[in-house]
Order: sequence, then structure tokens, then C-alpha cells
Amino acid sequence: MAILMRLAARVSRLRKGRSKVVLVLCGGYRGPFEGERVRRTVRRAVRIADALDSRPPDVWIYGADCHRLPAIKSGSLEAWIADWAVLARSPVFGTSKEIGNPLACSAEQYGLFKGASVAEAMKILRTEYGSSRVPVLVLFHVESMEGDDSGVAGEL
Repeated sequence: MAILMRLAARVSRLRKGRSKVVLVLCGGYRGPFEGERVRRTVRRAVRIADALDSRPPDVWIYGADCHRLPAIKSGSLEAWIADWAVLARSPVFGTSKEIGNPLACSAEQYGLFKGASVAEAMKILRTEYGSSRVPVLVLFHVESMEGDDSGVAGEL
């Protein structure tokens, strides 16, 4: 895997320490956070950032809006994942008032788990990183783009 990442970096002219990696998580649905999918995505993004950047990736989450999550600190990836990439499974009947990790506590404030707009997230990220002096690799974790096709095409 490391050899493929170095080859991809060479072909794309991205250089370690002179590139930025950004991971954007879809917060439109709970399911990926209740299983392994988001955890694996975060771990992969950190490996890619390690190959291209001297720092962990910037991590954002989008739902009704797009928000930057706290930085992944060196040596504390598993703690960050427990805080921001995991949710307890939803009860089969009824709803639960989750108290727990920062992701669960921030769900209402960030407008998560009620659908998501990839195009709106792209617009915010383009504004944030558009004037970057280094190449920026943005990795989108996308669950569904229903009805978002023309908006995404416009942003691209």
C-alpha cells in the first residue's frame, strides 16, 4: 500500500511536506458511524496523509452544514476515532438521548444524521482551501448523492 501511495504522489506531483490532505466525512446518516466504515476511512486517510504531508489530515464533517473537527493529535488516533468516528447503535424501538462522545453531543449543533449535501460541503471547502499555496488532496467520504448531481458537477 505504501508503494502505491508513493507512486500516486509522484505521478500527481504531490510532495511530502508540500501537500495538504483533507478528509471530509459524510454526517448525513448514522449507520456508517455505528459500524466500522468511518473508522477504516479515517485510518486510511491518516496513512495517506503520512505519505503526502508531515501532519495528520484536516478532518471535516458535513450534514446540513460543514464543520471542521478537532485536529488529530500525533499518537492519539484511536482516542480521536473514539471521540469523532464512532456512535453507539440506535435502539430498534424508540429513540435514545445519547450522552457520550463529542460526536454524539455535537450531532444536533452540526445538523448531522438528517441527510447531507455534498455540493454545499464542496463549496465551503473550496472557499477554505482555494487560496492554499500547496496542493490540497480532498478525500470525500460519500454515502449518497441523491439529487446532488448538478450541484456537485457545478462545484467540480
